[in-house]
Amino acid sequence: MFEINETPECIEMVKERRNKELKLNEFMLSEKNRLAEKVDYYTPLLKKSA
Repeated sequence: MFEINETPECIEMVKERRNKELKLNEFMLSEKNRLAEKVDYYTPLLKKSA
């Protein structure tokens, strides 16, 4: 972990890092949902062909 100084520059760096983490989390959640939809679509088809 890193030490947080309360300088404007440091506070801005922490905000930028937090924004990047939030964007990454949004992306990962959307990918998880996209893949879950594929599983829901293909699972019945695989069961039928078995």
